[in-house]
Amino acid sequence: MNIISITKTLKNAKMDKKVGIKIVKLTGDEKCGMCVAEIAPGKNVRPHYHNKGVEIYQILKGQGVMNLGVMKNKKIVWQKNQKVKQSDCFSISSKQIHQLTNNSKTKLILLFVCPDSHLGHDRFFVE
Repeated sequence: MNIISITKTLKNAKMDKKVGIKIVKLTGDEKCGMCVAEIAPGKNVRPHYHNKGVEIYQILKGQGVMNLGVMKNKKIVWQKNQKVKQSDCFSISSKQIHQLTNNSKTKLILLFVCPDSHLGHDRFFVE
C-alpha cells in the first residue's frame, strides 16, 4: 500500500498546458486512476470530451460551474450549466462535452476517477 498526500502532491504539480489546470494522477493502474486537479480562480478546463468511459468527480474545495454540451454542425451547443461546490459528487458520461469553470475567488480542488486514456489519447478538445 502506498499512501499519497493530496496536498503535497498538488503543491508540486505542474500545469497541464493542454487543459489549462494542474492535474496529477494519485493512484491506480494503466486502466483506471484517481487524479487530483486544481483550477485557479477565474480559470477553466478547455472544453473537451472522451469517447469511452465515465469520469467521476468529487469537489474537495471551492465552487464552480460544470458546463455540458454536444456538437452540432461543428459547433458546441451548451445544454446545461450546473453549479458545483465542496462535497458535491457527480459523473460525466462518454462523448459528453464538458468544461469546468472556477467562478470564485479561491482555488477549486477536485478528485476525479477515469480511465488513463482520458489524460492522453482519448481527450478531444473542442472550441
